Amino acid sequence: VGAAKLAVTAATGTRSMGPVGGHALEDLSIRGASEGDALARVELSALPALRTLEVSALRALTEVVGLEHAPRLEKLVLRGQLTALPRLPSSLRTLEVTAPLEDASELERHPELRELSVHRAGARTHRLGGLEAIGRMSGLERLGLLGQTPLAVVDALPELATLRRLSLEQQELERIPELVRFAPNLEVLSLSNCRGFLEHDAIKRLPKLRELYVHGSTLARFPKQIEPQLRARP
Repeated sequence: VGAAKLAVTAATGTRSMGPVGGHALEDLSIRGASEGDALARVELSALPALRTLEVSALRALTEVVGLEHAPRLEKLVLRGQLTALPRLPSSLRTLEVTAPLEDASELERHPELRELSVHRAGARTHRLGGLEAIGRMSGLERLGLLGQTPLAVVDALPELATLRRLSLEQQELERIPELVRFAPNLEVLSLSNCRGFLEHDAIKRLPKLRELYVHGSTLARFPKQIEPQLRARP
């Protein structure tokens, strides 16, 4: 492949694709068929210039192999049915995963990540091993924990002074975690489509918060409860 940007859609019923490669490719998108999505495996070959990769097959994808052939990869988006993360290149800075993950231990090898989003769509359990590795990402600027993600992980995080944006979406929350403890410089917080919120005093202790998103959440139905918390911030 000689193009710098390529989008590939698998034919209906295709279960495996690859090896996919191209020495000039910088941006690659691989998607399952919109109907009859059966794409379970994607194999990559030589991709020395690749910077951005999206592999999306929500109903079937369980395996992506060959990421070591993309030594300059900076952004990776995975959507599928993966239960564990594949081996990731050390060049990666942005990772977005939508899958019923149970094993995120590969994150332990990547403290250099700047942006991380984990959406556990369809997860059957709250268990997610390895997510505590977030605490070693000293340069993390954006973090998203969506779906059935253990909030005990959030409570246990050390201070992440560089974190500016946090999404805790589609969660069942009895309380908003004490975010200022580990994200004192947080500017943007999304609690969209969250349920619960018996306690939300933590919001007033975020001195740099400038954007709060509560669309579809319990808080959206009770704005008079949240407004005093915002006014009470330092």
